[in-house]
Amino acid sequence: ISNTPADLWSPMNWLMPGILWTWWKFRQRYTKTDYWGKIESFQNLEDLEARVAPYILRRTKAEVMPELPEKTFVDISVELSVDERLLYKAVKSELLHGIELDMLNKIDLGTINNLLTKMVRLQQICDSPELIGDLTKSSKLQTLKDLLVDILVIMEAKNNKAIIFTKFSSMALILFRELQMYNPCLLIGDMTIEERQENIDAFKNDPLRKIFISTSAGAFGLNLQEANYVFHYDLPFSISQLSQREGRVDRIGQKYPMTFYSLIV
Repeated sequence: ISNTPADLWSPMNWLMPGILWTWWKFRQRYTKTDYWGKIESFQNLEDLEARVAPYILRRTKAEVMPELPEKTFVDISVELSVDERLLYKAVKSELLHGIELDMLNKIDLGTINNLLTKMVRLQQICDSPELIGDLTKSSKLQTLKDLLVDILVIMEAKNNKAIIFTKFSSMALILFRELQMYNPCLLIGDMTIEERQENIDAFKNDPLRKIFISTSAGAFGLNLQEANYVFHYDLPFSISQLSQREGRVDRIGQKYPMTFYSLIV
């Protein structure tokens, strides 16, 4: 029910009115806010935990569903090429220039938006320089290809299937182009409902469709336990979104041990 301690107040107040006082007293006791009243951090969490503990029953998935196969988590470090590092360094230098200390007092909304755009550009360079320019060779993409050969070809495990998640629709299209040898299925946000379902059904039912490439559009609500490998080509900002991705395969009906790869630059 909760992503942050502040999210506890509403359900607890509905179940047990007054158990956590009023919202304003709760904020005063357990949160720290900035000048405008936005919650920045939390305090007195041991007291909060003790107060709600009698009313919360917590069970892990392993406790309630011991029949689920084993899970393995693997971080794969990717080293950028010389050209990729030069491009990354150039964009990073522009970003740092925009947040120099002598500029902090005169940053406006336009400047902030520009800095955020540059931060996204850094992520895109790590995924594939093709996302922002003419350089098409991607170290991360080559690492992924090597891993897929091991998992889907050399191991000769005919039941192995993989889901590849990325934040960027444009990156999903590059992956779809570069991994055609696996006859991949694709799910991105601007697909029609019919196209979406056609790709889901093909991945679930066709043993020759080994790869499912998806943006966050496929990270929620899908049952894709036909796959036993998940690749986080890039990582979402939220841990809950990461968990949602993995939950597409970590479900009742999963028959094989699951492996979750994170490609990290």
